[in-house]
Amino acid sequence: MYTFPNYVNDAYVVGTDWGANIGWHLSLFRPDRVKGFVALGVPYFPRSPTDKTVETIRKIYGDGSMVCQFQEPGRAERAFARYDFLTVMKKFLLITRTHFIAAPSGMEIIDFLPTSVLPSWITEEELMVFADKFQESGFTGAFNYYRAMDL
Repeated sequence: MYTFPNYVNDAYVVGTDWGANIGWHLSLFRPDRVKGFVALGVPYFPRSPTDKTVETIRKIYGDGSMVCQFQEPGRAERAFARYDFLTVMKKFLLITRTHFIAAPSGMEIIDFLPTSVLPSWITEEELMVFADKFQESGFTGAFNYYRAMDL
């Protein structure tokens, strides 16, 4: 089986949002290969030896956080299905907030988020590349990242 070390000798990793968490842990597990790491938007968040990540987020932010809402298989898929894929991209991919986001009680996170106006650095055509890929695969794979957080 070929893995990261088989293909890359020295890596400089950049991670944003939850990808930053992956980058932090990759840096910790393979310091021999990761020569530099840049985290955008997410500070180092070590796993607690006693508390599960999802429950910690639920205690702090409630059930309205995307982490909590994405746990139940089918829930987020049904909520996201009410929107076309381009609108979902405009709501999630382009969100700019300085704090952790949670929807009010009884509201789905996708309904809570506003549809962003496209910034100058991306066109609707470029954003459609991502929307088209998700239209092919759906969002379940992305939601499963959150569902596997405590494994």
